[in-house]
Amino acid sequence: DPHFVFNTLNSIQSFIIKNDRLASSQYLSKFARLMRLILNSSQKQAVPLSDEISALTLYLELESLRFQQKFEYNLVVDLSIDSSACFIPAFLIQPIVENAIWHGIMGLDVTGRIDIEFQKNPNNITCIVEDNGIGRQRSMELKTPVQKAKQSYGIALVVSRLELLNNLYNIDMKIQFVDLHADNGQAAGTRVIIQLPMIS
Repeated sequence: DPHFVFNTLNSIQSFIIKNDRLASSQYLSKFARLMRLILNSSQKQAVPLSDEISALTLYLELESLRFQQKFEYNLVVDLSIDSSACFIPAFLIQPIVENAIWHGIMGLDVTGRIDIEFQKNPNNITCIVEDNGIGRQRSMELKTPVQKAKQSYGIALVVSRLELLNNLYNIDMKIQFVDLHADNGQAAGTRVIIQLPMIS
């Protein structure tokens, strides 16, 4: 995502201008590691789940630093999953996490939370991304007409890639969005469930 790269470099520049050497060094190091992971994975049809988790962790660390710990996050992997031997399609989860941050968490007045969980099924892995954000309906209400005119290209790309994988492997992988509500009926976030094929 060119916007993420641009914003990350701006954040590094801001730390340098403030003469915060430790923060700028840590930020730059994490960014470099993430870029290396992405470049290494960019030519691959599938990556080890451990690489995907590493990339997600670095991405979340960078965004958390950039937004001054506006949100907390937690990654949970089913103990029965060998993350280094289990291969999944690359670049399917990060756009969902990005959506949770930008369209859910950023609208909160309190600390946000993102939970990412990987569960093993007989033929696939279920990834659940859940946030405590403002919800999809409120997010749409807050958007300007220009923002509403723009599509979420990241999510559209995920859906398109899932369709290609379904055709390639003769499977039926889907993405599901669930609007969460508190007991009083108010929006309490979004849960995204995505089925990922295990690729040998």
